[in-house]
Amino acid sequence: MAPKQHRFNRLSLNQWLLRLSARNPLTLSRRVVCWAAIGVGSGLFAGLYWTVLELVTHVMRSFQGVSLLIVMPLAGLLIGLIIHVLGNPGEISLIVDNIHSRGGRIDTRQNPSMVLSSLVSISSGGSLGPEAPMVQVTGSFGTWVADRLRLQGEDVRSLSVAGMAAGFTALFGAPLGGAFFALEILHHQHVAEYYEAVLPAVVSSCASYIVFAWITHLGISPTWVFPQYHVDDVDDFMLAIASGVVGAIAAWILFG
Repeated sequence: MAPKQHRFNRLSLNQWLLRLSARNPLTLSRRVVCWAAIGVGSGLFAGLYWTVLELVTHVMRSFQGVSLLIVMPLAGLLIGLIIHVLGNPGEISLIVDNIHSRGGRIDTRQNPSMVLSSLVSISSGGSLGPEAPMVQVTGSFGTWVADRLRLQGEDVRSLSVAGMAAGFTALFGAPLGGAFFALEILHHQHVAEYYEAVLPAVVSSCASYIVFAWITHLGISPTWVFPQYHVDDVDDFMLAIASGVVGAIAAWILFG
């Protein structure tokens, strides 16, 4: 009985030490450094992506008039070749499905196709926006970091979400808004909320925005500035109501 009792006490002590280490501020500080590192890496990518996108867009703006009839088809052909050679770049809905069904893992193999096709599409006037490549690359970077640290389970999902939040923050220019938006889009069809990813998302978003703002020099300001509206006539309200009715009818026809 003595050896068994001794083994039981040793296992109990080990379990107690593991629980104590989980609450150790040093362990928490390492996690914060990891979240911040994901934000820094995501901010570096977002700043580089934004810089290249502005450069390519500036080049594409030099084409005017009849030359667009040649440039636009060539841009579409180039996008098709990129997807054919590098594979399907995916989309936001696929990223969300991976968070739910693949344990939070976002594949890095789609990044080259996503980045290149989006740069060509956006700069040439395509409908593809920068949100998909931002979130795909930064989210997969969070998964990559989790793999390097040999994390499992919810820890992998939390780091992937932290990367996604960093991407949204660089896109929207709002650290808290980007963090909570990344968590919000994951909650559909009564899926449980990932409360454990809130703190990683916030820390990563703040770090990402600092790096992104430093690279792009965009600063903290509204994206669009609208003139202040003044009511000059009561008929303005009737025009607003009529516009709302037209919008409701259009929405009912399209989505009803």
